[in-house]
Amino acid sequence: MSAATKEAILSLYKQMKREAIKFPYSYRMYALRRIRDGFKENKNVTDPSQISQLYQAALRDMEIIKRQVVIGSLYKAPELIIEHQFKPGERIIEKQVSSSSSQDAAAASEKI
Repeated sequence: MSAATKEAILSLYKQMKREAIKFPYSYRMYALRRIRDGFKENKNVTDPSQISQLYQAALRDMEIIKRQVVIGSLYKAPELIIEHQFKPGERIIEKQVSSSSSQDAAAASEKI
């Protein structure tokens, strides 16, 4: 059983946040919010036995996060536009070229 020292708890908090960042965007934001809220909710607990129980529960949650990140990496979905890191001044330009309009343009150029 690991000792639930202040340093160990802070380290676990940071590890959980690092692992949660590996989730896809929608799950990532939820996981980060739940981690932050869970630790804030219990920051004033002073009973050593309760601290130890909460620490063990957080360790189990850490293992769940790690497992889910691995499973999620096996089944990747396409990146959402909100996840893309744009450079300052960069714009999104969508080109909508249908195959029929390009064929029409080619036919029109042949007629000329």
